[in-house]
Amino acid sequence: MKTAWLTAGFILVSAQYYPHPESTFEFRVLNRKQISHFAFGTRNDRQVITIIASHPTPWNFKSESHALYYYCENCLKEMKKLDKFLTDGYNIGLKLNGSKISEIIYYEP
Repeated sequence: MKTAWLTAGFILVSAQYYPHPESTFEFRVLNRKQISHFAFGTRNDRQVITIIASHPTPWNFKSESHALYYYCENCLKEMKKLDKFLTDGYNIGLKLNGSKISEIIYYEP
């Protein structure tokens, strides 16, 4: 009986991370595991941060990656903040409109 409870507890703990319960098509919750790269550049003559993200599954190395774009005024400052936040192990929320990110939400610990 004790083993079954531990197993059930393990499954519940493991299941809550993949995918995150708040993730939908319009809103994604990601961490460093699902983001392989992010880069600064221009798109349509505007500054943009490009985030290469995979679908949040337990098998991230098997999932397909796709590019998400965030238009911003001070992208270099935003990239440094994004890098520090993800490197420290925290989650971010992305409000999406197709492949365009309309807002980045930083989840404070």
